[in-house]
Amino acid sequence: MRRRKRERPLETIGSVLVRDKLLKEAVKETRNPVSNRDWETAVGTRIAAKTRPIRLDRGLLMVVASSAAWSNELSLLSQPIIQRLRSLGLQVNELRFRVGAVEPDVGANRRAAKLVPNPTPLDAPLVDSLARVEDPELRQALQAAAARMLGFRNSR
Repeated sequence: MRRRKRERPLETIGSVLVRDKLLKEAVKETRNPVSNRDWETAVGTRIAAKTRPIRLDRGLLMVVASSAAWSNELSLLSQPIIQRLRSLGLQVNELRFRVGAVEPDVGANRRAAKLVPNPTPLDAPLVDSLARVEDPELRQALQAAAARMLGFRNSR
């Protein structure tokens, strides 16, 4: 004996379109429209740390800024940012900013921290020339910087 299918009421076209639109919006939100590297190239490291592009739709790039001050400042800089994004091959015509939480970038494309080598002892002529610096704090800072620099040079 065959089971009879449960009859479901027909769904209205409006509810299907709303459900489809919500699904597309969810997919758009999860994709990163601009790579972190391109965004950092376009706006700089300092601004990239405080902002995230979240959606690119028909030339309009939505960007989340960490505060209203950042949002306001970036709206004044939108034309140069758009030009830089276009030079990277992105079809951006307009920027809109909103305030929200900006997660720190922990992506794989971040540069590894550079290890600082141990200071290298200074040679006699350099010590003699640094001894002529009258200010003791400045002399000590110059000696420390020279020792670190020689450490970098010797570590290559």
